[in-house]
Amino acid sequence: AHCDTSFLDSNKSERRARRGAGDADNLANSRNINEANGAPPAYKVLDIDAGRTAPPKNSINVNVRSAYLHVLGDLIQSAGVAVAGLVIYFHPGWKILDPICTYIFSTMVLLTTRKLFYDVIGVLLERTPDSMDPALIRRRIAMEAGLQEVVDLHIWSITFDQVALTARLVAKNNTNRQSLLDQVKQQCQSFGVHHTTLEVVEKP
Repeated sequence: AHCDTSFLDSNKSERRARRGAGDADNLANSRNINEANGAPPAYKVLDIDAGRTAPPKNSINVNVRSAYLHVLGDLIQSAGVAVAGLVIYFHPGWKILDPICTYIFSTMVLLTTRKLFYDVIGVLLERTPDSMDPALIRRRIAMEAGLQEVVDLHIWSITFDQVALTARLVAKNNTNRQSLLDQVKQQCQSFGVHHTTLEVVEKP
């Protein structure tokens, strides 16, 4: 079995998706490495495409969400202080109500911010968005004419409303690679993917 050294590894593909440029240099470097090692490729690289589409108009602004939840949290806590103060004013023996209200309304604040916290952590860890099913996307892409196999499919969040995808497309012989790239890019856009880096290869 021959070692496949003509491909860019997934980390390079991810960086390429962020930059949206430099593909030709990376491809040249990978070929030079292959020649230096003396190992023939298991596939023949035909084309690499890195593209970006416009994000949706209803993009989410995390700062606005944070500000809204901050105001809501202050309102809830202020309501808790007011309720506890009124009760203690008329019933001085109920001073224990002050820490009880604090715990209750603090829990409410945590519950209202957990979704935002979860989303922020997801972007920082570059996880696949919950709204996307990689297995479904792989199957839909694999249905394109002239495509034999989809390998090394990676999907991750760049921001709250921008998703990146990299994949290696194993094309059938005599396939129009530009047409195949265009079809797959359109398929990715239908799933809400705004950054795509696609590498078309064929088996020798």
